[in-house]
Amino acid sequence: MGLEEVKLYGVKWQRVNFEDNQITIAHTVVATTKNGKRIIVKKDIPKSHHSYRTFPIEPILKDFLQQAYKKQKENKKLFGNSYLNDENYVSVNIDGSLISPDTLTRKFKKFLKDNNLRKIRVHDLRHSVASILLNNGANLREVQEWCGHANVSTTEIYTHLDSSSKEHSAKIMSNIFSKVS
Repeated sequence: MGLEEVKLYGVKWQRVNFEDNQITIAHTVVATTKNGKRIIVKKDIPKSHHSYRTFPIEPILKDFLQQAYKKQKENKKLFGNSYLNDENYVSVNIDGSLISPDTLTRKFKKFLKDNNLRKIRVHDLRHSVASILLNNGANLREVQEWCGHANVSTTEIYTHLDSSSKEHSAKIMSNIFSKVS
């Protein structure tokens, strides 16, 4: 899965600011089952006000988004009045129809299988992101904001310290005990 497989479900182009290099999460698109049929539900309000957040756009993502925007404009001309992206979503098929969020789940499962990796859910990647951020110097508050958690206690559940963090804690304890004795 390369960057070309990255899909920004629920993100609308008006929330991508190429000038300031920022992207805002302000909408959601989820797949669900209703009356035994798989449907896509679009909401203009994220799960909570903590889910509404703005991220910086790094150069590799900016290039990808600019190419996707250009391609969508070309597709819109090609399809004319039958182009389906009237709500201006980023993640759409060639005809402008929304890409189902299930697509990422299916491709992720295939990626894991093809690379002989253990099965995990896409959602489990949040744990990895939170842990990587924490283990590389981000503090809990920064990780909380990045992940969109309402409470830092949720962030604590998502983060897992690596062995170097445990060694650091052991050194702190050793220093404390050496001062006491």
